[in-house]
Amino acid sequence: MKQRWRLPSMSALSLLCILRDASLTIAELLVWFVWHVTDSDMSHANQGL
Repeated sequence: MKQRWRLPSMSALSLLCILRDASLTIAELLVWFVWHVTDSDMSHANQGL
């Protein structure tokens, strides 16, 4: 197992790709979450008026 992790270039590249994909997914989830939260707040405010 330890021998497998002694590939600096490959593991670093794959780690960077995974981190990049994860950050993109997290950013999309955050945008979607904020979008829907503000959207529901707006609709509630409009119903209140």
